[in-house]
Amino acid sequence: MINNLIYLICYSYYVITMNPFVSESMIKSYAVGGQEIHIQLEPGIFCPSTHGSKLADYINVKSGEHVLDMGTGTGLLGIVAAKQGGIVDVSDPFKKAVDLAIKNAQLNNVTVNGYVGEYFCTSRQTYDYIIANLPQEILPISYVKQIGDLETTISGGQKGNQHLLTFLEQAHIHMDNNSRALIAAYSVSDYITTLNKMKLLYAPKLLDVITSPAKDFVQENFQIYKPLIETGDVGLFKKDGLWQSTIFVYELKKKK
Repeated sequence: MINNLIYLICYSYYVITMNPFVSESMIKSYAVGGQEIHIQLEPGIFCPSTHGSKLADYINVKSGEHVLDMGTGTGLLGIVAAKQGGIVDVSDPFKKAVDLAIKNAQLNNVTVNGYVGEYFCTSRQTYDYIIANLPQEILPISYVKQIGDLETTISGGQKGNQHLLTFLEQAHIHMDNNSRALIAAYSVSDYITTLNKMKLLYAPKLLDVITSPAKDFVQENFQIYKPLIETGDVGLFKKDGLWQSTIFVYELKKKK
């Protein structure tokens, strides 16, 4: 009986923390910087992951700064920036996500401006602070078949880092000498290439290295990732019976 109870608790934790989508609308609270952020989750919109919600702890916006939360999803990161006094634009390729981010901002008594599109699709040319928590997943074919059109909300391309590399190539054009960009590079993608590109174009500051269980489709399809580990294209390791991935949290400034 006790063993069955432990299994149920562990399985529930596994489902809640590593499944990137919900099957029905719900409100979940996230503890960030000593305050609670209430987020409505919707089917078809990528939920804040364990990695993504931890990224919120490193947002450092000064009052009155212009902020872009790129690929906003539910709006969590943009809401944190707005609560710190930022004037926040949120963007996402999917209108449903932008509408949800605006709704979630209202739920938390702040305001954000929404734009539908990729990368720097807003009306503002430069930003003081840019947050980019972009999709960086290499998806197994079986999982793509399972989620259908939702693939575009989570896939990072063949090597997982397609969107982040594009961001790095464009972002410095939209920054001045005092601007900062907060990014996360995930080890479940070709993170070595990402880090090399980042060092080439920016003055990076490593804020933290965080590990947590990889998402459920990684756990269930590990044979897909094993050759990528052997070639050094991704970095995963096993702990407590689960495959773990790593997030490298960086603050970027323009090279002088």
